[in-house]
Amino acid sequence: IKAPMVTLFRVIVMVAMLLCSAAVVMIIPITNRITRPLELLTQAAKKIALGDLNVELPRPGNDEVGILSRSFEVTVSSLRQFVENMNDIAFTDPLTHVKNKTAYNRAILALNEDMARGQAKFGLVMFDLNDLKHINDTYGHEHGDEYIINSCRLICQVFKHSPVYRIGGDEFVVLLDGSELENCDARIAELNTAIEATTSAENPWQRLSIAKGAACSAPGDTAPEDVFVRADRAMYADKRRMKEAAAAK
Repeated sequence: IKAPMVTLFRVIVMVAMLLCSAAVVMIIPITNRITRPLELLTQAAKKIALGDLNVELPRPGNDEVGILSRSFEVTVSSLRQFVENMNDIAFTDPLTHVKNKTAYNRAILALNEDMARGQAKFGLVMFDLNDLKHINDTYGHEHGDEYIINSCRLICQVFKHSPVYRIGGDEFVVLLDGSELENCDARIAELNTAIEATTSAENPWQRLSIAKGAACSAPGDTAPEDVFVRADRAMYADKRRMKEAAAAK
């Protein structure tokens, strides 16, 4: 009498076990589809909190997790754009739109680390704009700003493959490496020719006069300041020469 019941019970148990196994097999991928994106979003949120915006986000689907992932993606994109804009503001001179003194200081720190490792080979060209005070006092600061912009534009046109920094009201620096370091003298000669071409301009703020001095890193240098000092001395020597030449006319 019990034999059919036992057999039925065994069949029920086996079917239940098969159904449970099938349910587990089906549930695991579904669970992974939900938990894995959430894990990635959690990791991304931790990196964002630490300031790292180069995060990997899960590919968004059409479910709630996908909506959350897309929202994260939009947020990260907006943060990246905001940081880029802030960097532009922080490291760009508002008048000439070249790099400013803060950006120059960062570049010098990087060069200092390279020199400590013996991997730095670079040049510096210093520029000082002559007659800026005279133009400001005589024609107004608006034309003085135009004089600065015209001078900066000319420097950028000649040294177009090197970063240009405005480190003071009338002072600029160009950091040279690669081909422009090797052709520094030719670039300065090109700049002198371009400056000379402005002497026939109608307005004084269009007639440019720029003192310049260049120096390259040497084996005995221990810091970028060593190169800066040599370039600065060469620039002031050029400035004295230009003043003496102007006084002799």
